[in-house]
Parts: sequence; structure tokens; C-alpha cells
Amino acid sequence: MGLNDNDIQICNITTGMATTTLTGHTSSVLSLKVLNSNGTLLASGSLDTNIFIWNLTTKQNINQLIG
Repeated sequence: MGLNDNDIQICNITTGMATTTLTGHTSSVLSLKVLNSNGTLLASGSLDTNIFIWNLTTKQNINQLIG
């Protein structure tokens, strides 16, 4: 889920508990999209006008599209 504090939390669907927090945006995260069938790449869009591509295996930002 995207948060107003600029972070993205990945949650366990069974427990509802956050398992990972991705930090990088400088404004509220508005959109998320899983990019591949095995669920390891995530795109996030924010009010900062940037799109980040995340590797969910390594929990790293691997690319940025600066808007």
C-alpha cells in the first residue's frame, strides 16, 4: 500500500502486518503496479512526479523515471 508519508509498505495478506517498507519518494505515493508475473518488480508513482521501479526480492529501487 502507498502511504501519505512517502513510503510503501508490503504487507502479509494473512496477518495484515507490514513485512517491508520501501522508502524513496519525496511526496505521497498514489499508484502501485506489479510489473511481472512472479511479483518481483513493482512500479510506484507519486505526487513528486517520479516513477520508481522496485526489485521486491532485494527491496531496492532499481530505476527511476524522473518526471
